[in-house]
Amino acid sequence: MLIHSPGETPGICDTPVSHLDVMPTVLDLLSINTPDDIDGISLAPTVRNETLPPERPIFSQYSGAHPPEGCLYTYCRRAVISRRFKYIYDPATTPELYDLEQDPLETTNIAGLKKYADIEQQLHEEGRKWAEEYNDWVEF
Repeated sequence: MLIHSPGETPGICDTPVSHLDVMPTVLDLLSINTPDDIDGISLAPTVRNETLPPERPIFSQYSGAHPPEGCLYTYCRRAVISRRFKYIYDPATTPELYDLEQDPLETTNIAGLKKYADIEQQLHEEGRKWAEEYNDWVEF
């Protein structure tokens, strides 16, 4: 995410953030009260170079209209992204897991490898909890 705020010193932060953080950040920078019932957080302290964003999983979803050849389900994907790993789940295909430090272009799927089993399970569980909390129609 790129944010330019007049009068602030440019900086770089590599902590994953969500598009849901845009509205509370802009409102905060404009000194406008943010509603309590939104999902994003204000990144204004980061823009002001006061603090880094909190480490938290970022969730993403894609629900496509055309399933892949031979797929009985609507093509859908859910992702859980941490600073180091990205886990992608689609009930109709094999899960994907990428080590973003070692493989930033996401060329090698490490899901299913014993070495990463705990990470894969943890991110899957975080995605399942998110889906349950938001009544997502995708079953984990």
